Amino acid sequence: MKKQKKNKTGLIIIIISLVLMALILAVAIGFFRYAKKYLDEKYSQSQIGELINSSSQDATQLEPGETVTAFLKNILGTIPEANLDLQNAKKFITPKLKNEIDEPGFVPQTLCIQDGPTAVKISAENISGEKASVKISALYGKEWSQLWEFSLILDEGSWKISGIKCLVNNPDYTENSVESTNYGEESIKDIPPCFNSTVKSSVNEEGQQSIAYTTPVGYSGQEVLKFYDLNLPNYGWEQIASDGSRSRNYQHNDGRQAEIWIFYDNANEGTDYIIECPPFTGHPGIGNQ
Repeated sequence: MKKQKKNKTGLIIIIISLVLMALILAVAIGFFRYAKKYLDEKYSQSQIGELINSSSQDATQLEPGETVTAFLKNILGTIPEANLDLQNAKKFITPKLKNEIDEPGFVPQTLCIQDGPTAVKISAENISGEKASVKISALYGKEWSQLWEFSLILDEGSWKISGIKCLVNNPDYTENSVESTNYGEESIKDIPPCFNSTVKSSVNEEGQQSIAYTTPVGYSGQEVLKFYDLNLPNYGWEQIASDGSRSRNYQHNDGRQAEIWIFYDNANEGTDYIIECPPFTGHPGIGNQ
C-alpha cells in the first residue's frame, strides 16, 4: 500500500514538473515572438542588424571621416557595403542638407557625378574644435581621384555634414574621373551632361561645338538648369545672363563662353536641351516640337 502511494506521489511530481516546463517554454516562446514583432514594427531590418551587432554606424560614435564614409554608403549604390537608404543618410547631415536630399537629382547635383565610383576612401581629415573637414577620393577605373571636401560641425556630441564641395579643379583630378564624360568628341570641355543625359546630335566646326542632349524620363527643364546653376561654378564658369526657365549664358575663367538652353521641356518624355560653346547664331532642331 505504501509502495503504491509512493508511486502515485512520484507520478504527480513528474506530471507537475512537465506542466511547469511546458508553461515556461510557452512563456519563453511568447516573449521571443513579442520581441520580434516589436522590433519588426519599430525598426527596419538594417536597423535591427545594427542594434544586434552594436554597429559603428551610430552617428554619436563616429569620427568625421567615418561619418562621411557612412553617409556615402547610404547614397551611393556602387561602392562596397553600400545600403541605399536616404532616410538613414539624414542622421549624418545638418537640417539644411536634409531638406535638399529629398529633391530629385540630389546625388548628381551635390556630388557633381553622373556615374558612381567603385570605391571611396578618406584622403585627408582635419579636426579643429567643433569643426572638421574631410577630403574623399573615389575610384574610377584604376585611378583614384580626390573629388570631394566635406565640412562638418559637432552637434550635440555627433559630427554632422554641413557642406559638400566638389574638387573638380584639383590637380589630382584625372581623365578617368567624372570630369571625363565618356562621350569622346561629343562633349564640351568642363561642361558635364546632367542626369545621365543621352547625346542626340553634335556639331564640332573649327572649335565651335553644339551638342543636343535628352534627359532620362522624369527630369524637367527647370531641373536641368538648376543642375547647371549649382555645378558649373565648380567647373570655372560664371553665369553672365539668364532667361528664366529657358536658358543660361556662362563665361569660363579662360575666356570661353557657352549657352545652355531648353529646346523641348517635357519631363514625361525626357527633356531636350542644347549646349553651345561658343554659342551659334542658329539652333539645330532636335526631338519633338
